[in-house]
Amino acid sequence: MKRTSIFLACLLPLVASFSCSRVEPAGENQNSGHNGEAEHDDDDHLAEVRLNAHVIERNGIRTESAERRLLLGALEVPAEVQVNPDRTVHVASLAFGQLIDINATLGDYVKAGDVLATVRSVELGRLRAELTEARARKQAADAEYSRSKTLASEGISAKKAAIEARARAKSAAADVAAAQTSLAVYGSKRKGGSEFFLRSSITGQVIERHASPGEVVNSASTPFVIADLSEVWVIGRVYEQELAQVSQGMPAEVALIAYPGRTWSGTVDYVSSTLDEDTRTAAVRVVLDNRDGLLRPGMFGTVAVASTGSTTEQGASEVLSVPDTAIVTLGDRTVVFTTGDEPETFVARDIVPGARAHGYVEIREGLVEGELVVTQGAFVLKSELLKSSIGEGHEH
Repeated sequence: MKRTSIFLACLLPLVASFSCSRVEPAGENQNSGHNGEAEHDDDDHLAEVRLNAHVIERNGIRTESAERRLLLGALEVPAEVQVNPDRTVHVASLAFGQLIDINATLGDYVKAGDVLATVRSVELGRLRAELTEARARKQAADAEYSRSKTLASEGISAKKAAIEARARAKSAAADVAAAQTSLAVYGSKRKGGSEFFLRSSITGQVIERHASPGEVVNSASTPFVIADLSEVWVIGRVYEQELAQVSQGMPAEVALIAYPGRTWSGTVDYVSSTLDEDTRTAAVRVVLDNRDGLLRPGMFGTVAVASTGSTTEQGASEVLSVPDTAIVTLGDRTVVFTTGDEPETFVARDIVPGARAHGYVEIREGLVEGELVVTQGAFVLKSELLKSSIGEGHEH
């Protein structure tokens, strides 16, 4: 009975605080001065867990060194990769007609001037007929003017007739020029027929195709969309209450769901001066180089801008950080598990976290660069520590 009372007296302080415990496999000797119970050290607030190699492997416990990273995270907002409108063209047919030949398909890379499709148009045929008629009228008017000028110079006819003939020749020439201009708009250089080409005006990739042979098109339809994807926009959405934290020229980092652990550095080059009425958010833009083609329009991710304390007067600086999966709470403490001095041991280390961005957390106090911390399985260690604290020691 006396031994039970002593045990309960030791148990109550452990329940009140999760610090300072040691968990070891059953059958191994613990500190003899503590009667086989958890070891306490109230000065440094450490708690150690000992597991065997089999348990470590079975629970997937992995470690990673604390490193300095460029961690921009005062504000992290959802974002989407978009095409640069200044490098995007919507290819349309200026005349009502029918597609009779398609030369480009979705995903093709085309050069400026390449033919994308051929259109047969009754309207184009009419314009060509008008050009032919205009040329014929001009030819007749030119001939009449030439005769009138000759007769006037010989005194056979009045100069007035020559002047009138010259006016008619100029009018016919204007008709020809107008007809040629109309045809030039359709991008056709053929001398006859009712067909013209749809061409790309830029070098880029076909990102949309709404064209099939035999389909009827007009000025309201867009058979092709071509985009130069060597540069893209990343548009983030910042809520009204967070706008004061963002300004043009701030360093920014972009992370995408498609590429875990990878980021792209850029600068906020635009902050919208208006808010979306429905979402109460403002657009922020980061322009990124995309010559490697990894950034695809429509991808989702985040944009993070510099945090206070993460930047210097010269710009962004690196801070000590660990993956956010390493951070756990023990009561009112925030800790990470580091490797212990002995093999297969892990120590709960109190830390002071800072900025968060792209799956990493800044460590302001409690760690030094290069220390190994548990990044996978930290909650397993927390569970073992809590079980030990309430007297449920497990065999491993």
